[in-house]
Amino acid sequence: MDKITAIGRPEVRFLRQLLSEAIDGNNEYLEEVGIHAEVGHGRFSSNNVTFKVTLSVKSDTGEVLKPEVLAFKEHAVSFGLSADDFGKQFQTNDRKTYEIVGLAPRSWKYPVLCKNTRTGKVWKLPIDSVVRGLSRNK
Repeated sequence: MDKITAIGRPEVRFLRQLLSEAIDGNNEYLEEVGIHAEVGHGRFSSNNVTFKVTLSVKSDTGEVLKPEVLAFKEHAVSFGLSADDFGKQFQTNDRKTYEIVGLAPRSWKYPVLCKNTRTGKVWKLPIDSVVRGLSRNK
C-alpha cells in the first residue's frame, strides 16, 4: 500500500474502515465489559481527520443503549408513542415503509425521526402519520 500524503474523501473512507476493523478486532474485550463501539462520521482537512467514536453500554438483554434510544424512551410517551416503538416499521398513506430511529423533542410539528427502508434516508414525520402507520400494523 502507498503512503498517505494527503487526506481526501477516499482516504477518509479507507481510514474509517481501518478504524472500524481495529475496533471490531478488539470486540471480545468490549463485549466482556458490556460496551458496544461504533465509528461515526469524520471531519477532515488535507492533513487531519477526526472521527466520532461512540461507546455505549449494553443492557442485560443485549440492547445497545445509544443516546438516540435513551432519548426516544424518555420522550416517547409525551408524543403518544410507546418506548418500545423504537425500531418498529410502518407504512404511510403513500405506501412508503419507514423505521422509527429517534425523536426530535424540540420539533413539535415533525418530531419523529424515521428512516425510509428503501433509500436509507432519515425524514422527520408528524406524529399523527406515525401513529396511523403503527396502528395499521396491529
